[in-house]
Amino acid sequence: MANAVLVNRLYAAVGNAVYVQSITATSTVPTGNAVLVQNLALASAAPTANAGPDQAGVEPGAVVTLDGSGSSASSGTTLSAFGWALVGGPAVTLSGTGATRTFTAPGSVDGVALTFRLTVTDSGGATSTDDVTVLVLNSTRFELSAGGQWVPELRHVFDGSVWS
Repeated sequence: MANAVLVNRLYAAVGNAVYVQSITATSTVPTGNAVLVQNLALASAAPTANAGPDQAGVEPGAVVTLDGSGSSASSGTTLSAFGWALVGGPAVTLSGTGATRTFTAPGSVDGVALTFRLTVTDSGGATSTDDVTVLVLNSTRFELSAGGQWVPELRHVFDGSVWS
């Protein structure tokens, strides 16, 4: 069997770096002479997705901005795609491109929580995800009497706590 080639790849993680090892052996049979070539190269580590901080106390009808600009690529790569998806809560329409998206906060008698997942992809094809939650206040306004004085527009958040 002349010029047989054997290629093995071994992936090893060292800290945040991933190394790819490939070994190629060739030989000329029947003489038995062999050449062994070993390569070790640094592969791309995954990027870091950052969907921003959770947002609470959002008014119904307010325009909400989701911001993934805090995401980062690993050394030697660039971020090539930002994908936003609603993974919890009522349907909303996302607008925008790149790292940011906007939507209009829905109204609800009970208030609502929406969870969005950001997926970032780097130029090497590696991906990472991060979630952000947006808490929208209820859409019911009411007034309370406090010692004979009316306190307008207290709102009740979906979890039962009171916001002013």
